[in-house]
Amino acid sequence: MMLRQIGLTRLVGKAFLVSGFFLAIYGLAQSSGFLVNVSLGLLAAGIAATVASFYHSLKSRGPDKGPAAWKGPNQK
Repeated sequence: MMLRQIGLTRLVGKAFLVSGFFLAIYGLAQSSGFLVNVSLGLLAAGIAATVASFYHSLKSRGPDKGPAAWKGPNQK
């Protein structure tokens, strides 16, 4: 269940980032301050969703798969 949520959050984050960039380009071409402000909000929401997805993917790994486990069994 958690993997579906992580995948959905990544998808939403990417969609917000792409739509924010396209809306910003269109808003700058049309000289519309409102569209640029909306696009900045979409970019911020996309970054927040991507960071949340990254955090939850790290959290779902568990404590035994963190940096301490990367050193190897013989190193402490």
